[in-house]
Amino acid sequence: MTPALAAPARAQDTEAAPDWFYDLIAPEREERQIALNAAAQKIAVITVASRAQDEVDEVWSDFVSLMSLGWGGSAAAILVLWLVLGRVLRPLTHLTGALRRLEEADYAARLTPVGTTEIDAVIQRFNSLAGALAAARGENERLARRLVSIQDDERRHLAMELHDEVGPCLFGIKANADSLANLADEVPAPHGDRIRQRADQIVTVIDDLQAVNRSILKRLRPIALGHVALEDLLNDLVGTTRRIAPEVEIRLAVEATRRRFGDDVDLTVYRCVQEGLANALRHGAPSRIEIRIAPTREGIVLDIADDGSGRDPAASYGLGLTGMDERVRALGGTLAVATGPAGGTRLTVRIPVSPPSEAETAVLRRSAAE
Repeated sequence: MTPALAAPARAQDTEAAPDWFYDLIAPEREERQIALNAAAQKIAVITVASRAQDEVDEVWSDFVSLMSLGWGGSAAAILVLWLVLGRVLRPLTHLTGALRRLEEADYAARLTPVGTTEIDAVIQRFNSLAGALAAARGENERLARRLVSIQDDERRHLAMELHDEVGPCLFGIKANADSLANLADEVPAPHGDRIRQRADQIVTVIDDLQAVNRSILKRLRPIALGHVALEDLLNDLVGTTRRIAPEVEIRLAVEATRRRFGDDVDLTVYRCVQEGLANALRHGAPSRIEIRIAPTREGIVLDIADDGSGRDPAASYGLGLTGMDERVRALGGTLAVATGPAGGTRLTVRIPVSPPSEAETAVLRRSAAE
């Protein structure tokens, strides 16, 4: 019997290959037996077997070295590509950000050339486009201011005509009607009574026409504009609205840094509050309307919020909101309509104004102290 041979030991001078690798590439084990004879007798049997472990370990070592070199080379190539592409694509990233600023109507966005001919050509075209858009917006704002100014001048002219011409005429007719009523006392009945009745009817109609005339004058241009504080103008407007809709709670809070901001700003704020109240009462059926004017770093912000039925966000602006938006944009401001905190409509107007002078600040402080 030939004793079983143990599996050959692996070499210790190289890293041993894992079993899965050995099983993958190792050849089949081969054995040869050689009989030793002496004096015509078999005295021993020598078994010669193949031993592939050392070769497999060497292949594994070479494989690991190649893989390490490959991974290292790949990592280095990726790093180089990342650096090169990052340098090439960085201007495109800046261009994307600048285009986003243009989309948000920030026409002051500009890009700096990077030294690459192709990309610098794109940057030059972008800067030219931004400049053209800025110039176009400036021209549009100038035309809008001119349009609003012409409209205000026309309203002021109409208001003066109504006040200086129609008002005295109505007063004269009323005075003559009162005179007819007094003369009716000298006419015998029943003709005197009939004359007095007609005169009283004329006076009633004149009173109604005078009330309508005053209302039109207020809508065309507040008579006190430029003479009283903005808060007083708005208090008068809110008081009139409360009398028209006593069931609605209307709150007004003014935290202005000065009494007046100039005719253009005061009239724009007045018109916005006027239109905002009218829209809320006409379309929202609210129970409460809150109006707040507060200073900001750039100017003032007007906030009108109600708890009414709200407004469809997808709906386009009507004539009133369009006129408000034109007025506000003519002053370089913004107008936004959104859903209010109470579920109704919230109107926010931001208007840039110059900081108050020292004299205006002193007057405001004295008024607050009193």
